[in-house]
Amino acid sequence: MKKLFSILFSAIIIFLLSGCTTTKSYTFKVTTNDNIKITLKTNNGYDISSDVPFELKKNKEIVSYGFFITIESYNEYQDLINNDDKVELIENNSNDDIDYLFYKYDTDIPEYNYVIKIKNSNTGMIIANNISLDSAKDMFEHLSFKKI
Repeated sequence: MKKLFSILFSAIIIFLLSGCTTTKSYTFKVTTNDNIKITLKTNNGYDISSDVPFELKKNKEIVSYGFFITIESYNEYQDLINNDDKVELIENNSNDDIDYLFYKYDTDIPEYNYVIKIKNSNTGMIIANNISLDSAKDMFEHLSFKKI
């Protein structure tokens, strides 16, 4: 009976731990004088570098790059997205911390990019991906951004 209890207890612990999500965060002091915290859920092989532009990796392969822009640049990207025939707007959305546009730029190698405005700041960001729509969306879903 003790052995059965021990096996059952071990199985429960393994089950509970296997669903854990870990994160990696960096805070960047950017040229707009804002401090921006980026957090990445690192489960499923995701990683982020501390450099700028920062690399976003899945299973040690770079899948996206990120860099900071000003709010003025965010507004220029917004105008470009709305007026360029090579651009397809995929999503225009927001959450508590950001407003963002997700678009496809149609070239020989299509780009799937997020243009992000961090709320209550003077800072925006670009997360660029030229692998696929699904790759870009999956990476973005693992990220969070906040002015601190």
